[in-house]
Amino acid sequence: EAARVTADIMGGEPRGAWNEALLDVPTTAHILGGAYEAVAPVAPARPAVPAGAPAALTVGR
Repeated sequence: EAARVTADIMGGEPRGAWNEALLDVPTTAHILGGAYEAVAPVAPARPAVPAGAPAALTVGR
């Protein structure tokens, strides 16, 4: 309901990710390179975000 109300206020449409609705799997920013420090003791050998891309999300800063 909150999504519908917010969409009405903003003049938009409430939408969700297909994987959340069909597979019951949450959408996160991990694919964008965020939250490595909180979930992985060792950083990946190659960052998920290419050099020059906008900064990735970080946790606890």
